[in-house]
Amino acid sequence: MFKRIMVAVDTSKSANSALAKAIKLAKEQKAKLCIIHVIDYSPLMMGGEGINIEALQKSTKDLGQIILNRAVARAKRKGMKAETRLIDKSGESMSHIAAMIIKTAKKWRASLLVVSSHAYKGVSRIMLGSVAEEIIRNTNIPVLLIQPGKSAPTK
Repeated sequence: MFKRIMVAVDTSKSANSALAKAIKLAKEQKAKLCIIHVIDYSPLMMGGEGINIEALQKSTKDLGQIILNRAVARAKRKGMKAETRLIDKSGESMSHIAAMIIKTAKKWRASLLVVSSHAYKGVSRIMLGSVAEEIIRNTNIPVLLIQPGKSAPTK
């Protein structure tokens, strides 16, 4: 059914669950797997006097690569090969993170996109937005949404 499964990862527990589900589905369906991470520099934009933004950006990018390396190692332990994409959004807004994930998924020709929701509510959701919601609203690629503390049903 799904031949090309893409999963977006970060350091959250829900992203960890999404990765586990994507690996399992890819293995069951003998699908290709692509793991992506979007570098989010927005916490660094606060800046301040005496702060070396370039060093922080490099550190953030290095962390993104570590996240991908760990995800690939996890897939490998489960018997899956995985491609990776490190997406550098360079100061774009949250809705642009979703657009970049969608663009990457389309370019890779994903047949399923697995994403996690952080389940922000109230003011947090208004302030932070919802990347997962933006993805769901703006793509025609099937999306499997993994929520915190919940796992997607299997067969």
